[in-house]
Amino acid sequence: MMIGKHRVVDPLAFPGLSRRSAIGDAVVGLLSTVFMVGASAGLGATATVVSALVGVAVMVRRSAPSLMMLLALVSALIQVITFDVAPGPSLLYAVLYYTTGNHPDFRVRRTALVVALVGSLLAAWVYLRAPGVDEVTTGRSLSDYVITFIGIAVLLVGGWTVGFIRRQRQSVEQARIAEQISELERRRLLDLYDEQAQRSSLARDMHDLVAHSLAVVVAQAEGARLILDVDPDEAKLALGTIADTAREALADVRGVLEELRSTESTADHARTDRDQLYARMRAAGMTLQSTQVGDEDAASPLAVRVAEG
Repeated sequence: MMIGKHRVVDPLAFPGLSRRSAIGDAVVGLLSTVFMVGASAGLGATATVVSALVGVAVMVRRSAPSLMMLLALVSALIQVITFDVAPGPSLLYAVLYYTTGNHPDFRVRRTALVVALVGSLLAAWVYLRAPGVDEVTTGRSLSDYVITFIGIAVLLVGGWTVGFIRRQRQSVEQARIAEQISELERRRLLDLYDEQAQRSSLARDMHDLVAHSLAVVVAQAEGARLILDVDPDEAKLALGTIADTAREALADVRGVLEELRSTESTADHARTDRDQLYARMRAAGMTLQSTQVGDEDAASPLAVRVAEG
C-alpha cells in the first residue's frame, strides 16, 4: 500500500502474496464495489456506504488484512447504529471471514471466530429490529432470534470454517513437503558419508599397497647399491626384484581401480599370489614365517589384496 511516496506494509499481510494475486483481489473487489454500489443506489445512503466499505475490504483482504478488518468493523457498526441492514453487501462478509479463517496467524483466526459468533448474535438482534423487517415481524420470539442467528452464523462462521479448513490442508501439505525435503537431505548426507568412507578406504588400500611395494624397492635398491662392486650378480638379481615388485605394485593399483569400477559381486575377486611375494622377500635376504588367521572368503576383496600384496 502506498501513502505518498512511502510504501506501507501491513504486518498481517499474507506472506509470499504474489503481485498477480494482489491484483486479482483488487479487480474482484472493484467489480464487487461497482456492482453493490449500483444495486444499492435506491436503497439509501447506508447501503451505498456499506457497499463501498465492504467492496474496498475485499480489494485489500490479503494485502492489507488490518485495513480489511477495520473497514468490515466500520461497515457493521454503521448498520448497528442506524438499524439499516444492507443484505446485499453483507453477503460479502463470508469472503472476509474466509480470509481470516485462512490467515497464517492463529491469533487472527481465533479472534475472527469469536467476532463471527458475537457478530452473529448482534446481527440477529439488529436484523429483527430493522425498519422493513420490524413492520413484518410483529411478535418476535426466541425462536425467531435463534433461526436468524443460525442463518447469519452459517454465513459468517461458515465462511471462516471453509478458510480454516483450507489453511489446515495447506499446513499438512507444507509439513509433508518439509518431511520429504528432510528425507532427501538425510539421504544426501548418507550418500556423502558413504562416498567419504569409500574414499578413506581407497586411500588406506592404496597406501598399504604402495607403501609395501616401495619398502621392498627401497630395501632392494639399498642392497644393490652396497653390493654392486662386490657381487654384480647379486646386484642384478636385486634390480630384477625391484622391477618385479614395481610391476606387481602397478598391477595391484590397477586391481583396486578395477574393483572400484566393478558393479559385480566381489566374492571371487582375484588375489595376488602370495608365493611370489614370499619369493621376492626371501630373495632380498629376509627369513619369513607366515600364519594365516581368518577366512579369506569372509573378507573384502580389497582387504585380501592388501593382506596378500
